[in-house]
Amino acid sequence: MIAAALLATCLPMLGAMAEGEKYTYTILTNQAGVLDDDAYMVNYWNNYFGVNFEVESLEQSSANELVPIRLASGETPDALMWHRDQLMGLVEEGMYGTFPVATV
Repeated sequence: MIAAALLATCLPMLGAMAEGEKYTYTILTNQAGVLDDDAYMVNYWNNYFGVNFEVESLEQSSANELVPIRLASGETPDALMWHRDQLMGLVEEGMYGTFPVATV
């Protein structure tokens, strides 16, 4: 699931990158466990796209409290893997949103 999300969300950004420049792409997700530092698929996508993916995991039990605190502090990830209802609540509060593809 993470691999598909990485692929779908990074393609527009990769076209805008200058040659030889590595973009660090942060993804915040809530999972049952913490992702290994040397996760095979993250390394695969890093090499395939020539970027640095930083996948940060939150415990599922505390994500509802920690995500809004993190966003309010200005630490906004490039992608937030969370439940749709929870994301829509953040968008309605003005804490998270989207941008037009033309800006990429």
